[in-house]
Amino acid sequence: MAYFRLVGNRNKHLGLDGLRAIAIIMVLLRHYVYFLEQKQLTLNFPSWLFNFMMNGWIGVELFFVLSGYLITVSLFNLDPLKGVKIFYFKRLLRTIPLYIVIIGIVSVNLFPLYSDDLLVGSIDYFVHSVFMQDYFGAFILVTLWSLATEEKFYILSPILAMASAKLSRRALSLILFILVLIIFCIKLYFLMHESELNYTEYFWGYRAPFHFAVMSIIIGAFVACADINKWNLNEQLTKRLKLLILTSIIIFLSFVEINSLSLILNHVTTTILTCAFGALLLLSLKQSSGILSAVLTSDTMQKLSKISYALYLCHLILLPVSYDLAYEQIGFNDTGILGMTTFFALYILLSVIMSLALHYIFEKPFLMLKNKL
Repeated sequence: MAYFRLVGNRNKHLGLDGLRAIAIIMVLLRHYVYFLEQKQLTLNFPSWLFNFMMNGWIGVELFFVLSGYLITVSLFNLDPLKGVKIFYFKRLLRTIPLYIVIIGIVSVNLFPLYSDDLLVGSIDYFVHSVFMQDYFGAFILVTLWSLATEEKFYILSPILAMASAKLSRRALSLILFILVLIIFCIKLYFLMHESELNYTEYFWGYRAPFHFAVMSIIIGAFVACADINKWNLNEQLTKRLKLLILTSIIIFLSFVEINSLSLILNHVTTTILTCAFGALLLLSLKQSSGILSAVLTSDTMQKLSKISYALYLCHLILLPVSYDLAYEQIGFNDTGILGMTTFFALYILLSVIMSLALHYIFEKPFLMLKNKL
C-alpha cells in the first residue's frame, strides 16, 4: 500500500535524507554507550569506537544544520504576511503531534522501567508546553531540549522571510555570518571566565539554551543562501570534497572525545565540526555520482530518515527496557561482549519497531495533511 511506503520522491535532494540518517545513527550510538557508562559497566570497545560513539551527540548539531537549511529554503518563496499562518500550521503538523504523544507515553507510565525513576511535576509539563525546557530542564525526556530550540526558531523565522524578501542573498548571507560570529564570541567570552564545569552544568548552561544552540541552525540557513548550483564546481571536485570532509569528521570523532577537552576547545571544536556539516550539506545539494552519493541516497538511508524524528523521540525510553531484557530476563553477564551486543540489537530493534508504529499511527496522517496545504 502507498500509505506504508517510506521511500519518497526521487526528484528531491536525497543526499539530505542520507545526512539526516547519519545524524540519528550518531545519536543512537551516543545514548547507547552513555547508558552503559551510567550503569558502570566495563566497556570492551576499541578506543576509537568508544570515542566515536561518545561523540554521537554532535549528530544533534547536524539535525540543526539540516533544519536551518530546510526552513530557510521554504521561507524564500513565502509571502511575509499571507504565508506566515500556513507556515506555522505546517510546522505544527510536522512536530507537535508526536511531541504530545511521546510526552503522553511517559506521563501515563507506559514504560515503567523508564518512567519510575523520573521526578516530574506539573511545572515540568508547563515548561514543555511552552517549549522552555532548553532553559529549565527537559526532565520528562532529555532529548526534548532540542525541540524547544527548533520551535523558537520557527517562531522567529518569519523575520528571516521578511529579510529575504528585501535583501539579496549575499546581504542575507553576510548578516547570518555575523550572527554566527557574535554567538560564537559571546559563548567563548563566558567560557573563558568559567571555572571547571561538569558535563551536566556545561550542557544546560552552554549547549542547550536557545541563544547558543541556534548557532547551528543559523549555519544551516547560511547554507540555504549560498546556492551552490551557481558555483562552478565540477562533479569530480564535488565528490572529492564530500569524501574529504566526511572522512575528516569520522577520523576526528574516532580519536578525540570532545567532552574530554577543555571548555574552550570543546566550543571551538564543536563549531568547526558544525561548519563542516554545513559544508557537507552544501556539497550534497549538488548532484553527483560515486560510492558516497550512492550510500547517502540509498533506500535504506531514506527509510531511516523518514522515521528519524520518531526514532529520536522514542529511543531513550527503550534503553532501560532493552537492558532489562538482555541482562535481567535473558541473563547475560554484565561485562561480556555478547551481552552488550544483544542489548544493542534489542535497543535498535525495539526503537525501530516503536518508531515505525509512531510514524504510521501518529505522524504520517498529519504529514499527509501538511502536504495538502
